[in-house]
Amino acid sequence: MILRGEKGVSLIEILIAALILALASLPIAGMIGFGHAGTQKDHRYTNAIQILDETMNRIAGLPYKKLFDLSTAGKVTLKDDTLTLDLGSVSRSGYAYTVTATLERKTLDFSYRRIDLQASPNYDPTKPLTWIFENSVKNLNVSDKIIGIYVVVSWTEPGSTLSKQIDALTYSVDMGM
Repeated sequence: MILRGEKGVSLIEILIAALILALASLPIAGMIGFGHAGTQKDHRYTNAIQILDETMNRIAGLPYKKLFDLSTAGKVTLKDDTLTLDLGSVSRSGYAYTVTATLERKTLDFSYRRIDLQASPNYDPTKPLTWIFENSVKNLNVSDKIIGIYVVVSWTEPGSTLSKQIDALTYSVDMGM
């Protein structure tokens, strides 16, 4: 009841204002949920990168001569000069990841010319213009000295059949040690 000369807000006005406020907050709540889903997806990628890094470091840290002696690491397939390690399922933060590694012996052939130090009286290792190369070309074949290490971490996004993966490649070289 409003008396003459007095101003106030009716219950209907308060309810309409509350309804407008509630309707305006719905899109904001949706954006927060969308942001949370994006953060979870980023977290899955971060976990996969950490698993990839750990696996790569563990394998690449082995002495060269032991790399093809990994039959105790899980399911192993050896075909020609390629070794496939099924390192299996890894769980992080409630998500399942599948890890595999492929090791392949590489052969490297290259040609080069040596620096002729006797014909380079002003030789300076920091100034290529002072280098004089020998006329003869040398060939070098390096077999059974290089192993390519390829690691893949894959997973399936929740609520989807889409498979995601990240991978990395490095090499291990037999330095004769």
